Amino acid sequence: MSADDGQALIVDVPGVRRAVKASILGTMALLFECTNEPGKTLDLLRHAYEAASELLPEPLPVAPVAHTSKGAVAIIDELWDIKRALLVLNAIAADLRSSGAEGRLGPWKQPRIGKGAPESEDRCITAALSPVGTQWLKPAPAGRPRWGGDLRWRIEDGTLERILDHALSWCQVDGATSFFQVALNRTICLPDERRGLFAAAYASVGAASFICYKDSNNVRKVDFSNEGYVLYSMRNTSLPREQVASSLGGVLADLADDLQYGLVKVSNWTVSTFKQVLAHGWRDHNDDAFNSIEYAHPLLDHLVPGPYGIQLLGPLHDKQSFPPDWQLSPAGTDRVLAVHPDADAWFSQDRPDPEYVASGRESLGKILFTDELGLQLMRASYE
Repeated sequence: MSADDGQALIVDVPGVRRAVKASILGTMALLFECTNEPGKTLDLLRHAYEAASELLPEPLPVAPVAHTSKGAVAIIDELWDIKRALLVLNAIAADLRSSGAEGRLGPWKQPRIGKGAPESEDRCITAALSPVGTQWLKPAPAGRPRWGGDLRWRIEDGTLERILDHALSWCQVDGATSFFQVALNRTICLPDERRGLFAAAYASVGAASFICYKDSNNVRKVDFSNEGYVLYSMRNTSLPREQVASSLGGVLADLADDLQYGLVKVSNWTVSTFKQVLAHGWRDHNDDAFNSIEYAHPLLDHLVPGPYGIQLLGPLHDKQSFPPDWQLSPAGTDRVLAVHPDADAWFSQDRPDPEYVASGRESLGKILFTDELGLQLMRASYE
């Protein structure tokens, strides 16, 4: 840490530099620990962000700050130039000092998710959701070339609020520890702090994750991805996988009116994007690499990315493509939950029965999303 003589604010410049470089994505997550009461601490950091906003490539009209029991946090994105990141840090620190602030300004402390936390190969069941929304091309900040990730899906405001309410309620386990993560920055938080953290992260980065960890065999996680997908993941080894899958099918049914499509499949607890969920464990069964699946939202109101044991379909999906042995049940106002009768074949193993996958792809051929369709959509959106 470093601080000038006589100054009561300590600024961890080396720690912030390391954290921004490690984030890869150019996200700076700051923690301001202060002796003031929480509301005052948050006001000081909010004012400091506004004072530094002229240095930001894409300043936000509302400061992306939130309160936690550890202190006030700020989440600032698009700092892919480390020199700019340090200029922003120094400007925030200067404003805090001019306000007479005392305490410490540095990176989030990156707590581990418990001893014996699930490893990347530890399986879970994931419900992947494509919410109702519209596609938009995010403007590239001055000085940065356009990225493929600039083509995004804007979830409708009411839809986002209802999914967020559901996610906050669902992602809780008695006796568990709550974590919040944005980009590669993680912090422990109280359950009632997650909404404020989400608002700051989603406004700044467009992504956020809730993690509820009791032990390595009992974990829940919800990811709001940059591409506009929402992933509910659950690992509970005390329950049969088929039961976990069925409960996640219930998540699709609960949110049916706010979704244009959804699926449930075996995954692992570290996945955070739709592409990772689809690719996991299916390489031997699927010729598509899903390279363009992040652009698929406009097509998922009538197409499906593959044959999965549980799927939520919208009014434009051709239900006749599903074989008669599938169970089609009403969900929401005009949605349908499609469930294969042999849940064991889809969820008891890390990989589904290859015969079911092959026959499913044949049956659903007319409504299957393909990588070629996704790339065509991407090219058309950029023209």
